[in-house]
Amino acid sequence: MSTVAHPTALGSIVEYAAGHWPARTVPICRRTTPTQGRALEILGHAVEYLADSRLYDPVEVPSDGTAIRTLMSCSRQVFAECELIQPWHQRVQTALLWRRRAQKIPGR
Repeated sequence: MSTVAHPTALGSIVEYAAGHWPARTVPICRRTTPTQGRALEILGHAVEYLADSRLYDPVEVPSDGTAIRTLMSCSRQVFAECELIQPWHQRVQTALLWRRRAQKIPGR
């Protein structure tokens, strides 16, 4: 039995050997208006309904997959329009990193 993990699960062996692991992702927090919140809720329920109906229907209909992708795209667009919230510690960290990078640039 192999002890090497699947490359897509934990990163490739080459990345491990080179010490180049993918950067950690920071959760994105957004503030929604009541209208945006309701839209996200409705779109989420619609996606769930279509996905659940596909589980029990033996006939696969390609238009269901298209509908799910369309609803998910609409949900991402609504989410992207919401106001971005960045905690104070992240704002300070970002400012310090930008300042540090500006100091390291030669010729400035």
